[in-house]
Amino acid sequence: GPLGKLLIVVCNTTNAEKVVTVGVGDNPPANAEGLGTTTVTLAAGDSIPQMGIVVLEGSRFLTEDGTIEVTVAANMTGFISAYQIPKGV
Repeated sequence: GPLGKLLIVVCNTTNAEKVVTVGVGDNPPANAEGLGTTTVTLAAGDSIPQMGIVVLEGSRFLTEDGTIEVTVAANMTGFISAYQIPKGV
């Protein structure tokens, strides 16, 4: 079914500031694609891992083929996790 909201957790363990970018979706299905991309900037995480959390809506980020494009800065280490939030929450 159509994507409601998606929670993305990003962790940077690199010894430099890194940026993660979520690309804009396609209209349709992303009728709010005009709002553009979103970015998460994470401080250097070599001594203390740095975390970022963002909630994404399918109406802005969902592409025509049903995917969401997430671009990670070059040489970033750490992890990305995604959790689908049930509709109505």
